[in-house]
Amino acid sequence: MQARLLAPSRRAALGLLGTGLAGALIAGAGRTRVAAPALPPPLPATGRLPVRRDIAGMAADDRDLLIFREGVRMMRARSDQNPLDPLGWHIYGAQHSIFCATNSFKMQIHYGWFFLPWHRAFLINLEQKIRLLTGRPEFALPYWDWTRSPRLPAAMFGAGNPLADTTRIQGPEDVLPLDFTELGPAMRGPTFRHFVGYRRDPNSPQIEGTLEQSAHNNVHNWIGGNMASFDGAGFDPLFALHHGNVDRLWAAWRKASPAHQDPTDAAWRDHRFAFYGADGQVERPRVGDILGEASSGYTFDRLDWRHTLPKDAPPAFPGGGQLLGRAKLSEGQRARFVNQSTGAGASRVLVQYERLQLPIHPLCHRLFLLHGGQASYCGTFTLLPIPGAVAGLDTDVSTQMEVPVAAVAALRSGASVSVVAVPVQLKGRTIPKEPLRLSGVKLTLDA
Repeated sequence: MQARLLAPSRRAALGLLGTGLAGALIAGAGRTRVAAPALPPPLPATGRLPVRRDIAGMAADDRDLLIFREGVRMMRARSDQNPLDPLGWHIYGAQHSIFCATNSFKMQIHYGWFFLPWHRAFLINLEQKIRLLTGRPEFALPYWDWTRSPRLPAAMFGAGNPLADTTRIQGPEDVLPLDFTELGPAMRGPTFRHFVGYRRDPNSPQIEGTLEQSAHNNVHNWIGGNMASFDGAGFDPLFALHHGNVDRLWAAWRKASPAHQDPTDAAWRDHRFAFYGADGQVERPRVGDILGEASSGYTFDRLDWRHTLPKDAPPAFPGGGQLLGRAKLSEGQRARFVNQSTGAGASRVLVQYERLQLPIHPLCHRLFLLHGGQASYCGTFTLLPIPGAVAGLDTDVSTQMEVPVAAVAALRSGASVSVVAVPVQLKGRTIPKEPLRLSGVKLTLDA
């Protein structure tokens, strides 16, 4: 069970909660008694799973919000006294850096099918530590549904607020662009590899899922500061709210269709991640053990989401941009396309290109297909750089997307299309003058 995999040892739990206080420092730093947090009393046990709820519906004195704030405050305080405290905020955030800001194939959990389960385990790790520190086992992390609430939650700002992060570029008054969070192409992904990502293979290009490269990356990058970098994102408490929604969308995708299934491969289900537990020991949750609500230790208040971009009002092609290349489907692909299609757009076409160079900072761009004097908007995507990476993983990561209906007829007729990326100007950032270096573009049919 996941609760056992990620929970601290009984000895550590007794040391922290045996007196009803949460001030014990681990890793040889001794014990320091602190005042009990000003929190509502614990709720009586009900046997029901804690419910993760949208922060937009929470009042300022909502108990889960108060517990979240106090838990992060306690973790920050522990790190201030001992940076190596496994219950501290620094160690928690550093775990994201270790497994996301890396160019090592064996360590990196982005760009493929481990993206969602690793982040689920990462959030469970935080949730359980806050439950332990605050003595509130009923606590559930809030999530931020940016399809309904395009502004950053006000509860994450304010002087002296442990949930604030001064590196953020966007503030609570700023609004996410509509196309940044459109989930249609991701949620229509017919298989796990389209929605989440392909099986990871060191000898093949790593292909991200549509959810990761679009809304997930876009929101990270739009916020700016720590959230816009692999090495800093885990240190911003907003990370938990953003990925709480991403995790919720995984549950929503599975519920949307009987055909939406997680992988059955043992290489995926038996894979184990590594996290620091409360006593400093490494705990290794198994992917197959965090797929159900009971094993994960929480449920969601709802699984619905909203389209944010009107179908009849996609971003218009402004001209210019960077020509990534020209491509068309092969004769064999066109035959498969016609045979599999029950109507225009029924098959999924991937635009793949090899990244020869990552941008010096995250690069957000809108992708268009030009065909027969028309321009079809494909989506808004963000390339996130890995700090210090000059070779390896960053050179063989491909992008996939759903080709819009307007471009389908051109592809089925055998016409060549031009793939153009138009960089998006963001608050407080500049667009690199040097064009992004990519290898030749190719189209593949993957339905």
